[in-house]
Amino acid sequence: KKQKEFLKTFAEKLESQKTAEEIQIELYNLSKEMGLSSKDAFASIYISLLGKNHGPKAGWIIESLDRDFVQKRFKEV
Repeated sequence: KKQKEFLKTFAEKLESQKTAEEIQIELYNLSKEMGLSSKDAFASIYISLLGKNHGPKAGWIIESLDRDFVQKRFKEV
């Protein structure tokens, strides 16, 4: 449940002009704010985008994808 809340909250904060590094930092900060381990937070991203529980740095994945797609995907979970 916390992972779903994390994704939905992040989707609302995602702006198109952010760099991969800025996205990565924001993901870490949000996971801390929500009391979610970074391992669980990033696993939720990988599962929703890649269908796996691990992968390359999430900020770079998100930066490479269409923001509308990412936001829609994270809000659907």
